Amino acid sequence: MLPSEIIDFRGTAIATAKDSAEGFIVGNVDIEALRRARTTAEPLNMLAQLQMPLHVPGYDAAQFAQVDGFGRPIQSTDEHRARMRDDIASLIRRGILKAPTP
Repeated sequence: MLPSEIIDFRGTAIATAKDSAEGFIVGNVDIEALRRARTTAEPLNMLAQLQMPLHVPGYDAAQFAQVDGFGRPIQSTDEHRARMRDDIASLIRRGILKAPTP
């Protein structure tokens, strides 16, 4: 497993965990630079080029992880992993994911 990172709007890692162990990292996000980038007509402004209506049918049909599947704050990492296992099993059953060969 790779260490967690905070990635800025340009795709640059602004903070990287020292390892893949459970923990936290912090980083500074330049909000004004982000706002400038999102409101400038440039090739790197992917948000302005994103054509969400093209993707809606696929996302609607896929029904990936349940939205708010917990309905309350997650109590533990084990609980979160159990929820993820259930979602992955559902995706495999429905043919959206294919399990690796043993």
